[in-house]
Amino acid sequence: MERRTPDDIAYSRLTTSDLAVASAMEYARRLRPPMKVFVYELRQVLGLPSLSRQTLYEWESARARVPASALIAAAHLNGFSVDELLRRSARATAILSTHS
Repeated sequence: MERRTPDDIAYSRLTTSDLAVASAMEYARRLRPPMKVFVYELRQVLGLPSLSRQTLYEWESARARVPASALIAAAHLNGFSVDELLRRSARATAILSTHS
């Protein structure tokens, strides 16, 4: 029998929407390099001085669910609506997957 790690179990509970949001956070960050600046800006907008790069990595890798407020802030920082950020991220992901 194959052993499953806690990360495997948590990942299997994620919905398609969770994965789309995680991908959108990564896309938003890549539009505003470097990462430390993006995290700093998110801290300011969200009023969360303890927000870390590690937390952002966990959101992007879908190891933790992205709070709605963080998705809204990421969209705002890039000048998009949440819907537009999700659409652009999905399009970028689709393009990358056809080229790999």
